[in-house]
Amino acid sequence: MLKQLREESKDENISSVISSLISIPGVAFITAMSLYTEIIDINRFNSFDHLASFVGLVPSVHSSGETDYTKGLTFRHNKFLRPLIVEAAWTAVKTDQALTFRYKELIKTMPKQKAIIRIAKKLLRRIRHVWINQDSYVKALVA
Repeated sequence: MLKQLREESKDENISSVISSLISIPGVAFITAMSLYTEIIDINRFNSFDHLASFVGLVPSVHSSGETDYTKGLTFRHNKFLRPLIVEAAWTAVKTDQALTFRYKELIKTMPKQKAIIRIAKKLLRRIRHVWINQDSYVKALVA
């Protein structure tokens, strides 16, 4: 199956997207192909918020009158992509200095599992940027 995926990724329409996605920390070939096959056209999402909602990295909100209750992540999500992005975030915090710094700042005030969800959302924003611009990812420097 992996051999077949590698053959499919050589298609001229797909290859530039996959090579751009692979340059992101935490995203390897299987993750990149999974992202591509689940999303196909990144431009169908008008904004990052629509993409984050599709993946399932948005809070579940319940409103009653003037009071809003936030209950954690929404139960509506893409069952393949959300766990994939979260796992990629765990890898990315080990390899990207900017994400590592942000993660360490977050775990001072919240549990590690909640902090990694915030990192996953940040990583998804970077994935969207790289995909739209079809650039290689450039790691941010932390001074």
